[in-house]
Amino acid sequence: VFGWQIEPFGDDYRIATSRGRQVAGLYRWQVPLPDGVRVYVSVADLEATLARVEAAGGKVEHARTAIAPEMGWWADLRDVDGSLIGITTANPAG
Repeated sequence: VFGWQIEPFGDDYRIATSRGRQVAGLYRWQVPLPDGVRVYVSVADLEATLARVEAAGGKVEHARTAIAPEMGWWADLRDVDGSLIGITTANPAG
């Protein structure tokens, strides 16, 4: 549908690329997620984004966690309406 090339990255993860650039990561959960599909948004500074979320009334659901060596970091948050959203960054400092 999107014209992506999808390659395996471990047993349960896939990396999608378009025109040589990573555009998405796809993970197969072992159990169904109660919130359905979780969208992850790439940000330049994960910690600053989490601080802005909390300042705006949102909540950090899962603190910064390493994806894999050299792959960056991720975190989950809930916005003020209760929607679960993931964020990710390649920046090792934040």
